[in-house]
Amino acid sequence: MKGKILKVLVVLTIIASMTMVNFLNIGMQIAYAIDNLDTQNTSLNSEVDFDVTLSENKNHEMKLNTSEGGNLYINVNVKAGSLNGAKIQIQNANFEIGKVENEFVKSVDESAKTIELNNIQYGNNVTIVVPITFNKQNQIDEYYFNRETTFNLSGNYANGEEKSVVSGDIVAKVIWEAEADTELSTEIEKFVEIESGKYLIQQKVEVNTINNSLPKQEEIVTISNDFTEVPTEIVVLKNGDKLSEDKITKNDQAKTVTITTNNNPTNGKITWEEGKDVYKVIYILESDTQPTSVVFNTNAETKFYNKEEKVTKQDTKNGSTQGLTTKGKIVSATAESTKEQYKGYMYYGKDNETKYNQKYSIEISNVEQEKEINTALLTDLLVKEDESKTGLNGNYPYFKTIAIDKENMKEILGQDGKVTITTGINSNQVIIDANSQVNENGYIMVNCVEDNGAKSSIVNVDTTAPVTEGTLDIFVEKAISGNTGLTKDVLKQVKAVQAGIKLNNEDITTQTQLLDTIDPLAKLTMENNVISTINQENNNVKMYVTLVANSNKYDLYKNPQVVVTLPKEVEDFDFEFNPLYADGLTLTNEPSLETNADGTKKIVFTFSGEQSNFGNNAVEGVVLEINGNITVNKLIPTTNTKIKMAYTNANKSEEVYEKETDLKINSKDGILT
Repeated sequence: MKGKILKVLVVLTIIASMTMVNFLNIGMQIAYAIDNLDTQNTSLNSEVDFDVTLSENKNHEMKLNTSEGGNLYINVNVKAGSLNGAKIQIQNANFEIGKVENEFVKSVDESAKTIELNNIQYGNNVTIVVPITFNKQNQIDEYYFNRETTFNLSGNYANGEEKSVVSGDIVAKVIWEAEADTELSTEIEKFVEIESGKYLIQQKVEVNTINNSLPKQEEIVTISNDFTEVPTEIVVLKNGDKLSEDKITKNDQAKTVTITTNNNPTNGKITWEEGKDVYKVIYILESDTQPTSVVFNTNAETKFYNKEEKVTKQDTKNGSTQGLTTKGKIVSATAESTKEQYKGYMYYGKDNETKYNQKYSIEISNVEQEKEINTALLTDLLVKEDESKTGLNGNYPYFKTIAIDKENMKEILGQDGKVTITTGINSNQVIIDANSQVNENGYIMVNCVEDNGAKSSIVNVDTTAPVTEGTLDIFVEKAISGNTGLTKDVLKQVKAVQAGIKLNNEDITTQTQLLDTIDPLAKLTMENNVISTINQENNNVKMYVTLVANSNKYDLYKNPQVVVTLPKEVEDFDFEFNPLYADGLTLTNEPSLETNADGTKKIVFTFSGEQSNFGNNAVEGVVLEINGNITVNKLIPTTNTKIKMAYTNANKSEEVYEKETDLKINSKDGILT
């Protein structure tokens, strides 16, 4: 009996061992299949191959520099039959795709990362080069720099009577690398005698990631000082927010202050901010005599994601306070605004507003002496080339909205704090507090345009007493009406709009540059830019001319003329045309096919009038739809050529601008008899 039991145990052990070996073998095969990207199956069927590589050496994995980018190589080889309606979908990418130029590409949607292909007939082994650049995002996952991307191709295959849907995936891995370095700058920003024998000294420390090439993981800033007295209080602000005590270490009677901040993942996501961190280190000293000098030795050590080595920078700042009664104020402000805007909407007196934004940051360095804060947001002025300033004939730029981050307000003013915003000629007041409603981004929004349409050019913002040190931000949206009351010639002399805030009887100003419109833009596109010599006629060939005027960086079109020139291989074009969204423009001629001196054919469209409105994202501007049957020379070989377009706009100049689009003419292989 014992012998039988022993035999059973031996058999079971052998079976278990064999099973485990097979399981491990299968697991190794699966792991090998995932890791070895260069052994993927590239056949969609027996006659169609599909592959995506990251170099001309056919690698499926490649390291690229974030500042340089690289190329994808998409290969579709149709050995028999034809592939129609094919689309390539790119999934889980850590890159952006750029402009693709290939006769077999019908369209590219950069945002959706899809590439639609034209029909590919047998005998065509197509390689499509796709430029890629690093896609920097504010939130990235921990493995974003080293990620596998899936490329799916699906389409309709036909070979005689055989018809089927083909589909397949290729996986490629783009590994992004970058150099990272920092810049360190420091200054003694404030010296204020708070009261007799009590002084505030504020040091500003900026640690900037050059080109913001990688997100920070950890930063340690160490500052030593030569104070004679031990500071009674040390407060640190980082980017306007007061840091908690656990992030600040004080050694040797506060002769050394160490600030440690981390950018840890939250729910697997890393925050990639602007790259510049501004620390304000505020010391409170009590002394019978005014401090005469101070020395700060600052060391900044930064650890980046996707980089092993830390970056260390040092700076020493000597400052003298001798003879100074004050430098800076306990409550101060800074102002910044939209960098630039174009003047297109201002030139044509339309309903479109020229919008721009401003941000005012009120910094509180100490709360012991502070009560309410009173500010005035100043009337904006236009700045001319000679630096003189003017309003808009009484129609000043006006406030549209004011926004305050609710959590920021509660942090600085406390749970019971309030902000009073006074707008309009009737001094309408809006009081916001911890109970005010917020939008989806957490901001309390105040509309500064009254229900009757009255607009405000000056706004007062008053707060209750702050309860902690930090920065309160005020976000403003403003606009300049299209009906400025100034002529285009006068507006051409305007270079900026100046805004500002008044705090403590001091004006802090900022400017948005106003730019002249750029050269007129037009587009020439085709539904299908591949035609054939095999057909007697290529029917329903559609092309579109778009006169773009959907942004304030463009001029509206006035008396434009468009000339479309066909290549010499085209013998005839029996066409119809239809102007769409012509808005103020009238076609004054009857377009027909004309022959140039060199034998090429052209179509001339001449308009009179001027557009009255700007387009939008859906309608870019005037569209000319041209649809017809093209006849080409039957004896030419397969040819790559171009359709050319010349156009003018009297609102910009009498200059002639040019555009072109590719056209491929396919010919049957072999000898023509």
